[in-house]
Amino acid sequence: MNKILKTLMLTFAFSFGAFAMASCNDNTSSNSTSGTHVHDLETEWSKDATKHWHACKDCDEKVDKAAHTWGEWIEDKSATDTEKGSHHRICSICLYRADEEIPMLSPEFGAATELTAIYAKVPTDWETVNIYYWGADIEEGYAVGWPGNEMTLVNADEALFGYKIPAGTDHVIINNGSVQTVDLEYAPSRNLLVLDKLNAENKYEIYYSTYTPTDSDPELAQPEYNIVEKITVYAQVPTEWEKACVHHWGSATSTDWPGEEMTLVDADKHIYSCEVPADITGIIFTNGAPEGTIQTVNLELVDGANAFILTTTDAEGHFNATVGVYENGNITQL
Repeated sequence: MNKILKTLMLTFAFSFGAFAMASCNDNTSSNSTSGTHVHDLETEWSKDATKHWHACKDCDEKVDKAAHTWGEWIEDKSATDTEKGSHHRICSICLYRADEEIPMLSPEFGAATELTAIYAKVPTDWETVNIYYWGADIEEGYAVGWPGNEMTLVNADEALFGYKIPAGTDHVIINNGSVQTVDLEYAPSRNLLVLDKLNAENKYEIYYSTYTPTDSDPELAQPEYNIVEKITVYAQVPTEWEKACVHHWGSATSTDWPGEEMTLVDADKHIYSCEVPADITGIIFTNGAPEGTIQTVNLELVDGANAFILTTTDAEGHFNATVGVYENGNITQL
């Protein structure tokens, strides 16, 4: 019996000794112990951008760790329409200070009133930079087709390009022929568009800034005045169509979907007409419905032909078309 009691006492003594030698691995407060060790905490708070804690002088434990308790934002510099501002806030527990920029004020948008310089900072790997611009009040001779006109390199180190947009421009797109920005409104008070990051549609978002030209800057490219010849095209559409529209692209005056409404020239034969630029690269005829649009496949103008006859549909329900010549009230198929 005494032997058993001695064995139990030795086991207890060994276990208590092992516990007493434990290091400071428990996340305990300064007035609790881990074995015989008591955390000796730094008086000052340790902190990072998101949290604060008391560090133990003898081990790596972080005691009383918690997220910052933020006060109100305090403005240090007001943002303007040309400069960013700044503000800060302070944790009421550890006095950690967080500083942040305030974005520039949103610019007022409008249209250029004269031939106006506009600049863009683009990714450094872009070899060619184009500007595509549009606006309801742009004089027709200054309109531009996709992907737009090539911009002038102003500063290679900063990938800065410039161009002079015509009066009436109220929207632009910056692109390299394959990747582009989102549709951008023109801001008269901000002449610099800085490409920022790609969105979910793989298009660049931008922020508006300003650029002051220098005496060493090159002369910026600008549009040449060019009147595009127009031709009249005709389409014979299905009898159930209540109207017909034509959507075309590739010219300086491309249309918005579902296209420009055509003029009915023969109700009995369901023939419609419309003027289009002679330099378009593609054309589609639709029934003009914004949703559930019925349309043709992509078509092209053909030399010697000025008419299209809608025929059968493909697997997607798009109408095929044969070409012909409209003359004396009739379409003759070629």
